[in-house]
Amino acid sequence: MKWLRVAALVALVAAMADWFAFRRGWLPPSPERFAALVAVMALGLVAEFVRAAAAWARAETSRGRAIGRLLACGGLLAAIAGGTVNWLLSLQGYVVLVEGEAVLLGAGGQLEGLEMGPLGDPRELAVELTLADVELVDRGGGSFDPVSAVVTRRAAGDRLRQMIGGGQVGSVGPLRLRQGAFGYAPRLVVLRGERTLFDRVVPFTTRRDGAEGTRFAADVELATEGLHLAGEVALDSLDERLQGHPTLRLAVRGGDSSLGTGELLPGRFAELADGYRVGFAGLKKWSEIDVARRNYVGPMLGGFAVAAGGALLWAVAAWRRW
Repeated sequence: MKWLRVAALVALVAAMADWFAFRRGWLPPSPERFAALVAVMALGLVAEFVRAAAAWARAETSRGRAIGRLLACGGLLAAIAGGTVNWLLSLQGYVVLVEGEAVLLGAGGQLEGLEMGPLGDPRELAVELTLADVELVDRGGGSFDPVSAVVTRRAAGDRLRQMIGGGQVGSVGPLRLRQGAFGYAPRLVVLRGERTLFDRVVPFTTRRDGAEGTRFAADVELATEGLHLAGEVALDSLDERLQGHPTLRLAVRGGDSSLGTGELLPGRFAELADGYRVGFAGLKKWSEIDVARRNYVGPMLGGFAVAAGGALLWAVAAWRRW
């Protein structure tokens, strides 16, 4: 049985190292690896619990030490059981929406990166989610928080408008909604003469640019015309309260030749070489909504509290020889 105790201690250290490495981005997440380590820990705790109960029954240890040992092992087992139940029922993923866009989360795999526990119920995802708008809330010091107004509706239920982001979390049934990344989605129009070559809302990706802060940029290829558009939404024209009209910076190339570069405000078009025209026909924001089933943390916290109390009693009883 001693080898199982050693294996449990090694698994505990390995699980903590695995969690730390994942949080630092050194290792990709592996639920299977983490679950295996937790299983070894649980087996070791069960063995220790049985040994403590047997030692108490044979009067090989004092009552205080035995009770403390049992509480410490039992509390940790309860915490592991609570975490296991949360994993078995888990559902999580994300969806990216442009302002005004709606999606039914459970239909056709429209929730990206969907991960489900073995007992996860996909029917809980039968939720209509609409992104009403995205606001930028000034935090001071040149930084801001994106806050999304979302409208949710379960089957045959009422619509509920909620704000997420800036410390606010939305909920619909057992699901929790959190603000993820965000960005801008300008409507780009490319014309040649009277012919419309491109007319689409393009979500610009959010990129960190070192000391320069955040950039919102995208590249668009029009293969049939051999055109390449490199765009960036610039916030330089906004005031300190982030009010005003962002500027669209564009560089357009046709093959190896530059057809034009410059800046556009919403509603403006620019003439390019070879009869092309490019326009900035409107601007929306996009938002990543992270969706996850709520966890039941009560049993886990209660188990850890019992384990801490048991460990303290175990130590005091050993010191006082109870």
